[in-house]
Amino acid sequence: MIVAGCCTAFAGLDRPIVTNGNSFRTDRTFVPILLLALLGPPLTAQREWAEREVVRWAAKD
Repeated sequence: MIVAGCCTAFAGLDRPIVTNGNSFRTDRTFVPILLLALLGPPLTAQREWAEREVVRWAAKD
């Protein structure tokens, strides 16, 4: 998902990664990368919980 976002980086956290990466500003490039790394797992867990609660009739793996 991050790679797809970097290919179409018009907004969001992917835009500073691409623009600062192209201008070799590594200090400003790693801040959004760290945010994505820190926020990714909790937000994924929250989405999975919400999916289990809302879509109770879905088949379980």
